[in-house]
Amino acid sequence: MMKKMIWFLLPLMILLVSCNGAGGSSGSSLSTGTSSELASSAKSSSNPASSQTSTTNSVDPTREYLQTDPSHGAAYNAAITAYNRFLQGKDETFNINNMTTAEGHIGINGFALFDLNGDGVPELLTICQGYNVFSYQDGKMVHWYSNNLLHGGPITFLENGALFVKQGVTGYSYITFGQNGTMSTVSFGYPNTEDEPYLFNNQEVSKEDWDNLTKRYFDLAKRPASIEWHDYTGN
Repeated sequence: MMKKMIWFLLPLMILLVSCNGAGGSSGSSLSTGTSSELASSAKSSSNPASSQTSTTNSVDPTREYLQTDPSHGAAYNAAITAYNRFLQGKDETFNINNMTTAEGHIGINGFALFDLNGDGVPELLTICQGYNVFSYQDGKMVHWYSNNLLHGGPITFLENGALFVKQGVTGYSYITFGQNGTMSTVSFGYPNTEDEPYLFNNQEVSKEDWDNLTKRYFDLAKRPASIEWHDYTGN
């Protein structure tokens, strides 16, 4: 029972600890990279933005970090405008000055746009001491997801909009988002020792069943999305 509870609670714990206050209220294309590359940089504190980051606030409240595009429609451009306000430190709900980079400085290491639920309006992805996923709903920016890279595992954004997350040593989560940001999670893990069970959605299964149940998700994990990540330096 204890092993089952650990698998059930682990995704919830990760959601609560990313980036030291991403949900608290109190970039340019200098460099780009894949999500796995930036995740590795954040863990090792060697993100390309690190050499330009200071302990003081470097947010530029006038810079247009993202560009609107009339050809993309009103909903798209409303989201871009909201994301710019956040990146400029002007959002009243999510304060970028309360976030912490991988090196322990104010702000974030990088950001990107990617449509996770296929509604034509991209989500804003940020990376600092972990990943955050923000979206735009009902006229405001909202927070969908966090993953702490310092205490959790790496995350891969897949071309179908799903997230494939490594949980601990032997666990995985496959996460999707609905039209309103509703998150659905499939969790599974293999034994770390001989006396531990194979688990799928917190249920013990045989190895044969586990292989059959998880094959689809491991196959999907081989198809990462092509995402352009931007350094965030404020310079």
